[in-house]
Amino acid sequence: MNIRIPVILASLALALPQLVIAQAKKGEIQHDAEHYVLLDQHEEQWQQEDKAIDSRLAELKKQNGGKPPNIIYILIDDVGFGEFGNRLLNDVRGYKTPSINEFAEQSMSFSRMYSEPSCTPTRAAFLTGRLPIRSHMLEPKIVPPEGTGLNKDEVTIAEVLSQAGYNTAHIGKWHQGDIEQSYPHNQGFDETSFTMHNQATFGFMTNESETDRWPYNVSHTIEDHPYVLDANFRPKNWVLALDAKKGEQAKEWGIKPGEALTYDYYYKMNEHQQQVAVAHLQRLAKEDEPFFLNYWPQYPVDFSRPDNMEKTDNGGSWVGRMQQLDGWIGDILDEVDNLGIADNTVIEANNLGRKAHPL
Repeated sequence: MNIRIPVILASLALALPQLVIAQAKKGEIQHDAEHYVLLDQHEEQWQQEDKAIDSRLAELKKQNGGKPPNIIYILIDDVGFGEFGNRLLNDVRGYKTPSINEFAEQSMSFSRMYSEPSCTPTRAAFLTGRLPIRSHMLEPKIVPPEGTGLNKDEVTIAEVLSQAGYNTAHIGKWHQGDIEQSYPHNQGFDETSFTMHNQATFGFMTNESETDRWPYNVSHTIEDHPYVLDANFRPKNWVLALDAKKGEQAKEWGIKPGEALTYDYYYKMNEHQQQVAVAHLQRLAKEDEPFFLNYWPQYPVDFSRPDNMEKTDNGGSWVGRMQQLDGWIGDILDEVDNLGIADNTVIEANNLGRKAHPL
Protein backbone atom coordinates (compact mmCIF):
# COMPACT_ATOMS: atom_id res chain seq x y z
CA MET A 1 0.00 0.00 0.00
CA ASN A 2 1.43 3.33 -1.02
CA ILE A 3 1.11 5.97 1.67
CA ARG A 4 1.05 9.54 0.34
CA ILE A 5 -0.42 11.51 3.21
CA PRO A 6 -0.01 15.30 2.99
CA VAL A 7 1.45 16.83 6.12
CA ILE A 8 0.56 20.47 6.69
CA LEU A 9 3.06 22.29 8.86
CA ALA A 10 1.78 25.70 9.90
CA SER A 11 1.81 27.80 13.02
CA LEU A 12 -1.10 27.45 15.43
CA ALA A 13 0.15 30.08 17.89
CA LEU A 14 -2.43 32.77 17.15
CA ALA A 15 -3.91 35.35 19.50
CA LEU A 16 -7.00 33.91 21.20
CA PRO A 17 -10.12 35.40 22.74
CA GLN A 18 -9.68 36.10 26.44
CA LEU A 19 -12.10 33.31 27.36
CA VAL A 20 -9.99 30.73 25.55
CA ILE A 21 -6.78 32.09 27.06
CA ALA A 22 -8.28 31.84 30.56
CA GLN A 23 -9.17 28.20 29.95
CA ALA A 24 -5.83 27.23 28.42
CA LYS A 25 -3.40 25.42 30.67
CA LYS A 26 -0.02 26.95 31.35
CA GLY A 27 2.47 25.85 28.71
CA GLU A 28 -0.22 24.42 26.42
CA ILE A 29 -0.33 25.54 22.77
CA GLN A 30 -2.96 28.21 22.36
CA HIS A 31 -4.97 27.75 19.18
CA ASP A 32 -7.42 30.11 17.54
CA ALA A 33 -11.06 30.00 18.60
CA GLU A 34 -12.19 28.09 15.50
CA HIS A 35 -9.89 25.19 16.46
CA TYR A 36 -11.78 24.68 19.71
CA VAL A 37 -15.17 24.96 17.98
CA LEU A 38 -14.20 22.24 15.50
CA LEU A 39 -12.64 20.17 18.26
CA ASP A 40 -15.91 20.24 20.17
CA GLN A 41 -17.77 19.04 17.07
CA HIS A 42 -15.35 16.35 15.87
CA GLU A 43 -13.08 15.36 18.78
CA GLU A 44 -14.46 11.84 19.17
CA GLN A 45 -14.16 11.08 15.44
CA TRP A 46 -10.66 12.58 15.30
CA GLN A 47 -9.50 10.49 18.26
CA GLN A 48 -10.65 7.31 16.51
CA GLU A 49 -8.93 8.38 13.27
CA ASP A 50 -5.75 9.25 15.18
CA LYS A 51 -5.64 5.78 16.72
CA ALA A 52 -6.06 4.16 13.29
CA ILE A 53 -3.32 6.34 11.81
CA ASP A 54 -0.97 5.71 14.75
CA SER A 55 -1.53 1.98 14.39
CA ARG A 56 -0.79 2.08 10.65
CA LEU A 57 2.30 4.23 11.15
CA ALA A 58 3.59 1.86 13.83
CA GLU A 59 3.05 -1.04 11.43
CA LEU A 60 4.95 0.76 8.66
CA LYS A 61 7.78 1.69 11.01
CA LYS A 62 8.12 -1.94 12.05
CA GLN A 63 8.11 -3.06 8.42
CA ASN A 64 10.90 -0.59 7.66
CA GLY A 65 13.13 -1.62 10.55
CA GLY A 66 12.23 1.39 12.68
CA LYS A 67 13.29 3.89 10.00
CA PRO A 68 11.21 7.10 10.08
CA PRO A 69 9.35 7.97 6.87
CA ASN A 70 10.97 9.95 4.08
CA ILE A 71 9.35 13.31 3.29
CA ILE A 72 8.93 14.91 -0.14
CA TYR A 73 7.36 18.37 -0.21
CA ILE A 74 6.43 20.05 -3.51
CA LEU A 75 5.25 23.67 -3.64
CA ILE A 76 3.91 25.14 -6.88
CA ASP A 77 3.54 28.88 -7.50
CA ASP A 78 0.56 31.00 -8.49
CA VAL A 79 -1.90 28.19 -9.17
CA GLY A 80 -5.53 28.74 -8.22
CA PHE A 81 -8.27 26.32 -7.27
CA GLY A 82 -9.24 24.16 -10.25
CA GLU A 83 -5.92 24.38 -12.11
CA PHE A 84 -5.28 20.69 -11.47
CA GLY A 85 -6.31 17.72 -9.36
CA ASN A 86 -9.67 17.23 -11.08
CA ARG A 87 -10.27 16.11 -14.66
CA LEU A 88 -13.51 18.08 -15.06
CA LEU A 89 -11.86 21.29 -13.95
CA ASN A 90 -8.97 20.46 -16.30
CA ASP A 91 -11.51 20.47 -19.12
CA VAL A 92 -12.66 23.94 -18.12
CA ARG A 93 -9.09 25.22 -18.13
CA GLY A 94 -8.26 23.50 -21.40
CA TYR A 95 -5.36 21.21 -20.50
CA LYS A 96 -4.65 17.90 -18.77
CA THR A 97 -2.69 17.08 -15.62
CA PRO A 98 -3.13 13.30 -15.28
CA SER A 99 -0.19 12.70 -12.93
CA ILE A 100 -1.26 15.33 -10.42
CA ASN A 101 -4.90 14.23 -10.70
CA GLU A 102 -3.97 10.65 -9.84
CA PHE A 103 -1.87 11.85 -6.92
CA ALA A 104 -4.79 13.96 -5.65
CA GLU A 105 -7.11 10.94 -5.79
CA GLN A 106 -4.72 8.99 -3.56
CA SER A 107 -4.28 11.84 -1.09
CA MET A 108 -6.01 13.65 1.70
CA SER A 109 -7.08 17.17 0.76
CA PHE A 110 -6.79 20.22 3.01
CA SER A 111 -8.36 23.57 2.22
CA ARG A 112 -7.16 25.75 5.11
CA MET A 113 -3.76 27.02 6.07
CA TYR A 114 -2.37 29.68 8.40
CA SER A 115 -0.52 31.83 5.91
CA GLU A 116 -0.84 34.45 3.22
CA PRO A 117 -1.50 33.26 -0.35
CA SER A 118 1.72 34.70 -1.74
CA CYS A 119 5.29 33.58 -2.28
CA THR A 120 7.68 34.64 0.46
CA PRO A 121 5.29 34.60 3.47
CA THR A 122 3.93 31.13 2.72
CA ARG A 123 7.41 29.69 2.25
CA ALA A 124 8.57 31.26 5.50
CA ALA A 125 5.51 29.88 7.31
CA PHE A 126 6.20 26.37 6.06
CA LEU A 127 9.92 26.53 6.87
CA THR A 128 9.51 27.93 10.39
CA GLY A 129 6.04 26.74 11.44
CA ARG A 130 5.30 30.31 12.47
CA LEU A 131 3.16 33.10 11.11
CA PRO A 132 5.25 35.17 8.65
CA ILE A 133 4.81 38.31 10.75
CA ARG A 134 7.00 36.69 13.42
CA SER A 135 9.90 36.23 10.99
CA HIS A 136 9.19 39.58 9.25
CA MET A 137 8.81 37.77 5.92
CA LEU A 138 5.66 39.64 5.07
CA GLU A 139 5.63 40.34 1.35
CA PRO A 140 6.91 38.78 -1.88
CA LYS A 141 10.47 39.86 -2.53
CA ILE A 142 10.92 40.66 -6.21
CA VAL A 143 13.54 43.19 -7.23
CA PRO A 144 17.22 42.39 -6.68
CA PRO A 145 19.18 43.50 -4.83
CA GLU A 146 17.06 43.12 -1.69
CA GLY A 147 19.52 43.06 1.21
CA THR A 148 17.09 41.21 3.47
CA GLY A 149 16.05 37.64 4.17
CA LEU A 150 15.24 34.90 6.65
CA ASN A 151 17.23 35.48 9.84
CA LYS A 152 19.94 32.95 10.79
CA ASP A 153 18.31 32.49 14.21
CA GLU A 154 15.05 31.16 12.75
CA VAL A 155 14.59 27.44 13.38
CA THR A 156 13.54 25.71 10.16
CA ILE A 157 11.98 22.34 9.48
CA ALA A 158 15.24 21.34 7.76
CA GLU A 159 17.21 22.06 10.93
CA VAL A 160 14.75 20.11 13.07
CA LEU A 161 14.79 17.13 10.71
CA SER A 162 18.59 17.26 10.46
CA GLN A 163 18.80 16.98 14.25
CA ALA A 164 16.44 13.99 14.03
CA GLY A 165 18.85 12.22 11.67
CA TYR A 166 17.39 13.17 8.28
CA ASN A 167 19.38 13.98 5.16
CA THR A 168 17.96 17.16 3.62
CA ALA A 169 17.95 18.77 0.19
CA HIS A 170 16.24 21.82 -1.29
CA ILE A 171 15.71 22.19 -5.04
CA GLY A 172 14.12 25.10 -6.91
CA LYS A 173 12.79 28.48 -5.94
CA TRP A 174 13.79 29.74 -2.49
CA HIS A 175 12.61 33.34 -2.31
CA GLN A 176 13.67 33.89 1.29
CA GLY A 177 16.06 36.75 0.64
CA ASP A 178 19.43 37.39 -0.98
CA ILE A 179 21.65 37.65 2.11
CA GLU A 180 23.91 34.67 2.82
CA GLN A 181 22.38 33.78 6.19
CA SER A 182 19.04 33.25 4.46
CA TYR A 183 20.34 30.74 1.87
CA PRO A 184 18.93 27.20 2.23
CA HIS A 185 22.32 25.58 2.96
CA ASN A 186 22.61 28.04 5.87
CA GLN A 187 19.09 27.20 7.05
CA GLY A 188 19.47 23.46 7.62
CA PHE A 189 19.66 21.90 4.14
CA ASP A 190 22.64 19.66 3.36
CA GLU A 191 22.55 20.33 -0.37
CA THR A 192 20.70 22.79 -2.56
CA SER A 193 20.21 24.04 -6.09
CA PHE A 194 18.11 27.17 -5.69
CA THR A 195 17.03 30.52 -7.08
CA MET A 196 17.08 33.54 -4.83
CA HIS A 197 14.56 35.78 -6.54
CA ASN A 198 11.03 35.78 -7.88
CA GLN A 199 10.40 34.56 -11.42
CA ALA A 200 9.04 38.03 -12.20
CA THR A 201 12.62 39.29 -12.55
CA PHE A 202 12.57 37.77 -16.03
CA GLY A 203 9.51 39.89 -16.74
CA PHE A 204 11.14 43.25 -16.23
CA MET A 205 14.90 42.93 -15.72
CA THR A 206 16.14 41.44 -19.00
CA ASN A 207 16.75 42.87 -22.45
CA GLU A 208 14.33 40.32 -23.91
CA SER A 209 11.56 41.38 -21.57
CA GLU A 210 11.99 44.94 -22.80
CA THR A 211 11.76 43.74 -26.37
CA ASP A 212 8.51 42.01 -25.40
CA ARG A 213 7.32 45.38 -24.06
CA TRP A 214 7.06 44.32 -20.42
CA PRO A 215 9.33 47.06 -18.99
CA TYR A 216 11.15 50.14 -20.28
CA ASN A 217 14.67 51.44 -19.65
CA VAL A 218 16.35 48.08 -18.97
CA SER A 219 18.73 48.46 -21.90
CA HIS A 220 19.59 50.84 -24.71
CA THR A 221 18.11 48.50 -27.30
CA ILE A 222 14.69 50.14 -27.09
CA GLU A 223 13.94 53.78 -27.64
CA ASP A 224 13.72 55.93 -24.52
CA HIS A 225 10.23 56.12 -23.15
CA PRO A 226 8.91 59.65 -22.34
CA TYR A 227 7.56 58.61 -18.92
CA VAL A 228 10.73 56.99 -17.56
CA LEU A 229 12.11 59.18 -14.77
CA ASP A 230 15.24 57.35 -13.68
CA ALA A 231 17.66 56.96 -16.58
CA ASN A 232 20.19 55.24 -14.31
CA PHE A 233 18.12 52.16 -13.59
CA ARG A 234 19.60 49.59 -15.92
CA PRO A 235 19.98 46.40 -13.83
CA LYS A 236 23.08 44.33 -14.53
CA ASN A 237 24.97 41.43 -12.99
CA TRP A 238 22.16 40.21 -10.75
CA VAL A 239 22.46 36.60 -9.64
CA LEU A 240 19.59 34.13 -9.73
CA ALA A 241 20.52 30.42 -9.57
CA LEU A 242 23.02 28.98 -7.08
CA ASP A 243 24.29 25.54 -6.08
CA ALA A 244 25.64 24.93 -2.58
CA LYS A 245 26.39 22.45 0.20
CA LYS A 246 26.10 23.02 3.94
CA GLY A 247 29.25 24.69 5.28
CA GLU A 248 30.43 25.80 1.83
CA GLN A 249 30.09 28.96 -0.23
CA ALA A 250 27.35 29.03 -2.86
CA LYS A 251 28.34 29.09 -6.52
CA GLU A 252 26.39 30.59 -9.40
CA TRP A 253 25.00 27.98 -11.77
CA GLY A 254 25.12 27.87 -15.56
CA ILE A 255 26.42 31.32 -16.43
CA LYS A 256 29.63 33.31 -16.52
CA PRO A 257 30.08 36.17 -14.01
CA GLY A 258 28.44 39.32 -15.33
CA GLU A 259 26.76 37.56 -18.25
CA ALA A 260 23.25 38.82 -18.95
CA LEU A 261 20.40 36.51 -18.04
CA THR A 262 18.06 35.46 -20.85
CA TYR A 263 14.84 33.55 -21.34
CA ASP A 264 16.89 30.61 -22.60
CA TYR A 265 18.75 30.57 -19.28
CA TYR A 266 15.41 30.40 -17.47
CA TYR A 267 14.31 27.38 -19.51
CA LYS A 268 17.64 25.58 -18.96
CA MET A 269 17.57 26.40 -15.24
CA ASN A 270 14.14 24.80 -14.83
CA GLU A 271 15.25 21.69 -16.69
CA HIS A 272 18.41 21.56 -14.57
CA GLN A 273 16.52 21.77 -11.29
CA GLN A 274 14.09 19.02 -12.31
CA GLN A 275 17.04 16.77 -13.19
CA VAL A 276 18.74 17.62 -9.90
CA ALA A 277 15.56 16.84 -7.95
CA VAL A 278 15.31 13.37 -9.51
CA ALA A 279 19.05 12.78 -9.03
CA HIS A 280 18.83 13.75 -5.35
CA LEU A 281 15.83 11.47 -4.91
CA GLN A 282 17.76 8.54 -6.38
CA ARG A 283 20.79 9.27 -4.20
CA LEU A 284 18.89 9.90 -0.98
CA ALA A 285 16.85 6.71 -1.35
CA LYS A 286 20.06 4.67 -1.18
CA GLU A 287 21.19 6.18 2.13
CA ASP A 288 20.57 4.50 5.48
CA GLU A 289 19.07 7.68 6.92
CA PRO A 290 15.56 8.98 6.10
CA PHE A 291 15.43 12.05 3.85
CA PHE A 292 13.58 15.32 3.40
CA LEU A 293 13.43 16.49 -0.24
CA ASN A 294 12.04 20.00 -0.64
CA TYR A 295 11.19 20.71 -4.31
CA TRP A 296 9.78 24.12 -5.28
CA PRO A 297 9.60 24.39 -9.11
CA GLN A 298 9.66 27.75 -10.93
CA TYR A 299 7.10 26.60 -13.50
CA PRO A 300 4.34 27.17 -14.46
CA VAL A 301 5.31 30.85 -13.96
CA ASP A 302 6.94 32.05 -17.18
CA PHE A 303 6.99 35.70 -18.26
CA SER A 304 8.56 34.91 -21.61
CA ARG A 305 6.67 34.30 -24.82
CA PRO A 306 8.18 31.06 -26.13
CA ASP A 307 7.34 29.84 -29.61
CA ASN A 308 7.99 26.18 -28.90
CA MET A 309 5.33 25.46 -26.28
CA GLU A 310 3.25 22.33 -26.61
CA LYS A 311 -0.12 23.20 -28.08
CA THR A 312 -3.12 22.93 -25.77
CA ASP A 313 -6.84 23.41 -26.24
CA ASN A 314 -6.73 27.02 -25.09
CA GLY A 315 -3.10 27.84 -25.96
CA GLY A 316 -0.65 30.04 -24.12
CA SER A 317 2.57 29.44 -22.22
CA TRP A 318 0.83 28.99 -18.86
CA VAL A 319 -1.16 25.91 -19.85
CA GLY A 320 1.83 24.51 -21.70
CA ARG A 321 4.00 24.89 -18.62
CA MET A 322 1.29 23.32 -16.46
CA GLN A 323 1.31 20.21 -18.61
CA GLN A 324 5.11 20.17 -18.58
CA LEU A 325 5.11 20.47 -14.79
CA ASP A 326 2.58 17.66 -14.52
CA GLY A 327 5.00 15.42 -16.39
CA TRP A 328 7.85 16.40 -14.07
CA ILE A 329 5.86 15.67 -10.93
CA GLY A 330 4.76 12.41 -12.51
CA ASP A 331 8.43 11.53 -13.03
CA ILE A 332 9.13 12.09 -9.32
CA LEU A 333 6.13 10.02 -8.21
CA ASP A 334 7.08 7.22 -10.60
CA GLU A 335 10.66 7.29 -9.33
CA VAL A 336 9.43 6.89 -5.75
CA ASP A 337 7.64 3.73 -6.87
CA ASN A 338 10.63 2.52 -8.93
CA LEU A 339 12.97 2.96 -5.96
CA GLY A 340 10.69 0.87 -3.76
CA ILE A 341 10.30 3.55 -1.09
CA ALA A 342 6.63 4.47 -1.57
CA ASP A 343 5.45 2.58 1.52
CA ASN A 344 7.69 4.69 3.75
CA THR A 345 7.50 8.08 2.02
CA VAL A 346 5.16 10.95 2.86
CA ILE A 347 4.50 13.20 -0.13
CA GLU A 348 2.81 16.58 0.08
CA ALA A 349 1.99 18.90 -2.78
CA ASN A 350 0.72 22.43 -2.27
CA ASN A 351 -0.35 24.94 -4.88
CA LEU A 352 0.37 28.50 -3.85
CA GLY A 353 -2.12 30.74 -5.56
CA ARG A 354 -4.59 33.44 -4.82
CA LYS A 355 -6.83 30.84 -3.24
CA ALA A 356 -3.94 28.89 -1.69
CA HIS A 357 -5.70 25.54 -1.99
CA PRO A 358 -3.35 22.64 -1.16
CA LEU A 359 -3.91 19.27 -2.78
